[in-house]
Amino acid sequence: MVKTSISYNKSQNIAKGSRELICVHGLGTYSGWFTEAQSVLGLDGIAVSSFDLPGFGAKQAQEPTIEDWQKSLQENWAASDSQQKYLLGHSLGGLIVSTSLHLLDPKPAGVILTVPAFWGHPASYSTRRFIAPTLYKGFFRPDTQIDLPYPDEVMLSVKEGRHALSALRPQIKASLFVACLFHQLRAFLCLPSWRDIPLLLIVAGRDTVVSTTASRLFFSLCPSFDKRFLCYPAASHDLFVLPELELMLGEISEWIFRDSNY
Repeated sequence: MVKTSISYNKSQNIAKGSRELICVHGLGTYSGWFTEAQSVLGLDGIAVSSFDLPGFGAKQAQEPTIEDWQKSLQENWAASDSQQKYLLGHSLGGLIVSTSLHLLDPKPAGVILTVPAFWGHPASYSTRRFIAPTLYKGFFRPDTQIDLPYPDEVMLSVKEGRHALSALRPQIKASLFVACLFHQLRAFLCLPSWRDIPLLLIVAGRDTVVSTTASRLFFSLCPSFDKRFLCYPAASHDLFVLPELELMLGEISEWIFRDSNY
């Protein structure tokens, strides 16, 4: 088991005990993904914190398991002393959040999932060209490093400095990617844990990384007593660096403040 350390970056000048949004980044990225969100939401009085999952960012040298990612979330959640804590998971982070709610004490006042990785989009994760070969490697050559198939718009934003990736062409072991595939199924098995947790699920209409259809299915099955679904038709998977960012953050801020009981 990889030992995880706390990497806690709370917005400055936010009063202790205020609302806090703890963010979990996606596959191949790191905590810097939320830098602009930290600045914008901080103006609304929402503290934003983020941390590097094992294997990415400052912890890139580590070789994690999914359990290490869940443990890292659990530790960073426990490190916060805010009275009202909200949780945001982006892409892979959304998948990890969805399967870790039972580990968190206290429960989140609300959870935001942005383009969650409940299943890959066929344009990037073709069953024949990518999923099947990776499954073979995962079972028979588990230590093989595989390139993550990011679409052209993501790689362009990397080159232009608009996108926070932990490496220009991130790689993970085939065995870890296969574990992620099985974890996607687990997300649906964990749906009962959502019953008492408000949910805001945000997708992008032009996303070619994750399946919007899978997100819609998850939302329809989610038993949350208070859930909302948002779709930005012109947006891609790059939600946190696209022009839609300020609009999306405004929606997130409004949702967090919608009811003082949460």
